[in-house]
Amino acid sequence: NGPDLFVYLSINSDPHNGSEVTTGGHNLGRLKAPEGAFNYKIPSAVDPARFKSVVIYCKAFSVIFSVAALE
Repeated sequence: NGPDLFVYLSINSDPHNGSEVTTGGHNLGRLKAPEGAFNYKIPSAVDPARFKSVVIYCKAFSVIFSVAALE
């Protein structure tokens, strides 16, 4: 749990700060819940092959909560 959590696609496989999450990244929207499996739509104009990780990111405090590398 945390405040202001969003799901981002990042061009970095292991981002270490907010800039590495948001620069070149794509915001998929607010985290729907802290537990469970959820789907997020990727707009057709966004090429998923560009991204190397999915990140749970707190915008209010510029804190990375979790990173999952994409293979």
